[in-house]
Amino acid sequence: MITQDQAFKLIEKEIQIIRQLAKKLEPSMLDYKPKEGMRTTQELLSYLNNCAYGMIAYWMSEGSSMKDFFTQLRAETPVIDLSNFDDRMALQRDNIQKIFAQIKAEDWQHKIVTYPWGEKAPLGEAIIHTSIKWLAAYKYQLFMYMKMGSDLALTTPDAWVYGTINA
Repeated sequence: MITQDQAFKLIEKEIQIIRQLAKKLEPSMLDYKPKEGMRTTQELLSYLNNCAYGMIAYWMSEGSSMKDFFTQLRAETPVIDLSNFDDRMALQRDNIQKIFAQIKAEDWQHKIVTYPWGEKAPLGEAIIHTSIKWLAAYKYQLFMYMKMGSDLALTTPDAWVYGTINA
């Protein structure tokens, strides 16, 4: 099992790369979606805005149902667009860092939480299988949308290495 510090560094790196990619987006790209029934780039940015933080915050909250928690989180989240996405992703990183500072080492390994699909796991393992994996997966979806829906000269390392996009 990875440590809290290692997990946070993975989250931080994914957020850095997502922010880097999003800085290349043009307003004309926001309505792009590969086909009907898929998210638009705008909807993908909105999802990325809370996807890592939401599950961690829910598991560390006390008393509310998952549905109520996420309804409230969505209600408190402003409309995400290119003017606020970078700041919102930075805020997500900061909020996760604050939550991680409150997680006790014993809770990381032994607090049992429930995934949205009903399965149970220790908190640290669950964060890996949700927040970290979701950031990586949806980051790559953003990368693919940008490759398919624009003329940007992106290469595979742009989706995996911070600092590789040419200005």
